[in-house]
Amino acid sequence: MNPDVPISFETLSGTLRVRKGGEWFTLDFPAEPVTVTGPVPGLSEAPGTEPLFTGRNRLDIIAELPSAEYVCDFDTDISALVVLPAWDVIVTAVSDLPHMISSQGSSLRRWV
Repeated sequence: MNPDVPISFETLSGTLRVRKGGEWFTLDFPAEPVTVTGPVPGLSEAPGTEPLFTGRNRLDIIAELPSAEYVCDFDTDISALVVLPAWDVIVTAVSDLPHMISSQGSSLRRWV
């Protein structure tokens, strides 16, 4: 594989590009634009969780929590979320560590 020329794959979500750098491969996944939504029933009821931002894209609901600690402690009633019109619920926050993001996803469809 020529490291100067990425390989592209067409997927259902858009173009996935792969570039080689030394022994490693870098994957550039298609972006899903996010639109701002209001509060999501079932999500903000989780103990200690009041999202700073809630949005959604074509498939998922995304919520930014106040800290990485909230993401690690995130717990909610799955039965309240599986009725939502989304594939996943992703909770995220800026990490306490430099250059890191803390995220957790819950594939709702596996619970149906």
